[in-house]
Amino acid sequence: MIRRALLAGMLALGMAVAVGAAPALAAPFISIESPSSGTVTNHKRPVFSGFTTDTEDPVTLAVSKGGSLVESAQATPSPGGEWSVQLPSELEDGKYSAVAEQT
Repeated sequence: MIRRALLAGMLALGMAVAVGAAPALAAPFISIESPSSGTVTNHKRPVFSGFTTDTEDPVTLAVSKGGSLVESAQATPSPGGEWSVQLPSELEDGKYSAVAEQT
């Protein structure tokens, strides 16, 4: 009977250690530095650039117009976290929004 109690205590301790050892992962910080918000340009294929704290995963830039995706492109961050990408096709005149994401 004493042996069973000791074994149960060891299992409970092992489970507590396994649960406590799983670290939470923080979401990366990612920004679009250029063009800045509200910029007006006549470049049909603008270059977007920014910074990320996640240098392992590619940055996906999504450009939308009126809530609909118009164009997307991927950039590989440098070891310092800088990234840049030029859109692969020309944009028509209009107002667009851009979002940079990493997964």
